Amino acid sequence: MDCKTEQRTTHHPKVLVKDRKTRKIIETRLHRVFVSKIQNPWGKPISCFRNRDKNAVNNMEKIVNSILTTGARPTVFTRKYKLPT
Repeated sequence: MDCKTEQRTTHHPKVLVKDRKTRKIIETRLHRVFVSKIQNPWGKPISCFRNRDKNAVNNMEKIVNSILTTGARPTVFTRKYKLPT
């Protein structure tokens, strides 16, 4: 889940990289980032690449701050909450 938009994300985007041994350009997946769809100021959806570790830390901070202030988790981070598809 994206820490800013709280929406479902797509993991492992495909990118083109240069192989070190053969020096050929290959298509591979990045496991350290994920893609979320956000709206730009003009209303068009764009892809936003985020670091998975930083996003996880931001989500944990949201959970801890909510528990300290209200005594409960945010509804988005409970098991009963169903993510929109």
